[in-house]
Amino acid sequence: MVGDESGTGSGGGFRSRLHYFLYSRKKKHVFACIAIISVVFVVPLYFMTIGILSILYRIYQ
Repeated sequence: MVGDESGTGSGGGFRSRLHYFLYSRKKKHVFACIAIISVVFVVPLYFMTIGILSILYRIYQ
């Protein structure tokens, strides 16, 4: 119908779910956020370190 919107309702959208997940302070949510943030920052750092070490290894041989 004209007034119905399929994206709204009691379930909420992506932003409301993300807001609930980030600010709920439940232990499993806090642990999951820490894990996700650490993966986002540690994985690129790890791969950059591998690249730097391989370059240094080639320079000193």
